Amino acid sequence: MEERIWFQSGPYKIEGLWHRGNPDTGVVITHPHPLYGGDMDNYVVKTIGEVYRKKGYTTLRFNFRGVGASEGKYEEGIGEQEDVIAAVACLLQNGVKQADLAGYSFGAWVNAHIACETAGIRHMIMVSPPVDFLSFDAISALPCFTHAICGDKDEFATVENVRAMISRCNPDAVLEVLPNCNHFYSIALNGLESFLQTHLEQCVKSAPVSQKGSKNITDLKRFFRACNPTRSLDISKEEDRKYYVDFSAVRSGNLLREIKRSIVLSGTPAIQLFTGHTGCGKSTELLRLKNELEKENYRVLCFDAAAETDTGGTDAGGLLFRIARKAAENLREEGMELPSGIFRQDAPASAGESICDSIREDLFAPAERRLKEQGKKGLLLIVDNPDYMGSLSENKEPEYTFIELGEQLKRLQIHTVLTIPLSLLFSGASEKLKQCFGVSPKILPMIPLWNRNGNLNEEGMKRMKEMVLARAFPDTDKKERESRLSFLFAAPEMAEQICRMSGGHVRNLIQMLYSCLQKDDPPFSKKILEEVLQEERDVLMRKMQHHEKELLHKVAENQSVGGEKEYESLLRNMFVFEYEDKEGLWYGVNPLLHV
Repeated sequence: MEERIWFQSGPYKIEGLWHRGNPDTGVVITHPHPLYGGDMDNYVVKTIGEVYRKKGYTTLRFNFRGVGASEGKYEEGIGEQEDVIAAVACLLQNGVKQADLAGYSFGAWVNAHIACETAGIRHMIMVSPPVDFLSFDAISALPCFTHAICGDKDEFATVENVRAMISRCNPDAVLEVLPNCNHFYSIALNGLESFLQTHLEQCVKSAPVSQKGSKNITDLKRFFRACNPTRSLDISKEEDRKYYVDFSAVRSGNLLREIKRSIVLSGTPAIQLFTGHTGCGKSTELLRLKNELEKENYRVLCFDAAAETDTGGTDAGGLLFRIARKAAENLREEGMELPSGIFRQDAPASAGESICDSIREDLFAPAERRLKEQGKKGLLLIVDNPDYMGSLSENKEPEYTFIELGEQLKRLQIHTVLTIPLSLLFSGASEKLKQCFGVSPKILPMIPLWNRNGNLNEEGMKRMKEMVLARAFPDTDKKERESRLSFLFAAPEMAEQICRMSGGHVRNLIQMLYSCLQKDDPPFSKKILEEVLQEERDVLMRKMQHHEKELLHKVAENQSVGGEKEYESLLRNMFVFEYEDKEGLWYGVNPLLHV
């Protein structure tokens, strides 16, 4: 039994017919075009309602504004979208936990425009979506869209164009085509009713989703964890390999291969320097290097200063002592017996030659001998993020601290890969570092999303989108992922927008996805993305000094940076990013900043 009700949509009172059924599931049913006689008493609309009621649904069919007793006037589908949102809210406010949408003709078109922007929508069914009469081009992602039906003689919803719309909006949606049926179902109501009954049973059996697009992400919590910006990927782990994207082809050279060859071909232990912007993917690439060298039968020890909680004695000597202690702990956990006398004391105030020699003789030399007895080729030490160690450079210029650390590491006589801050290369220290270590640092640049001439770098953009899709759909075949961008973003251009605004900075992109997920489920609306971009922009602007704006204009114009301290700040604060192509290094302003 239906009862007449009224609900508010903006300034207007809207007339509806309400049937109270199961409070867990309800449906809003929308009618054909108001200017062509469409209303809630249309026989197709009534048939849809009857089927839902028989399945136990709470139903609400209503007259759009300006139709029947509803206040207002026709508003070309815009105001009518507000009416549907208000009808869904009416269901939810009256105890219905989740709502479905079922629209016929114009009603299906209106529903499609609000489905992804309205919380509480579970499933959506379209009856003869009028793709040949009204444009669906502005709609790209409809993850809640599950079923559609049309006739093979429907002049307003031709089968070919309905299928094209489905392939764009949700390839998983089911299409039923009724034979000898036109747009008005005058002789096909039984077929329509049978279709709805069959597919509603599938909807009832399917697991409900709490909000809009989460059912299309295999595991929303897993996606959220994969977008943790502090997480480095370790491709020795099966789960992390699913998220990893190799950017070496667009970064103008395979730096890891060069470092690996330097280690494998070298006759004597040496130190390799590795640098790049904070968050550009250095730690993930180092873990990849670790994995590849272990396949070559090396034993690789990693020390990540950013993950260490012990920050006492943060000069070069104290850092070296903690590196050695951590290495000893790892080796002992694997059952290797090692002397422990040196590690019974606290970290020394400084690591002179005697301390360095003791660490070598008590730890690394016997460790290497035993590893080679086990058939290993050698021992490699990776020291990542040493500049995270608190006051590492409080009393000395940073370059001298790293030179001091380098001198001590050389005395250990083991292969070492050491990361250094990118800003050191622009402080006049580059030549000093080269003299100390005997090599120039390998620089991991940003992912190029545009070339120095301003044109789009299509391959770079493709790889960044691929990374987004890998985090969301790790178990989906790589070729199939591209069709799922619409499940993440409400409009197709948003995927390119979020990648472009990251500047090709891997962690920035992951951070933006993480922030979007904190605000709402995918597919993310344009409003959500703009909020996230503005928040990221505000963080940068709060750090910026007035004179730095003038420098940014120079960088934008010349695509280069000077050696002055001021330019160090631009790089350190990520106001400016470094890129590389066949012509060499060039620089661009962070796209979040308007200069």
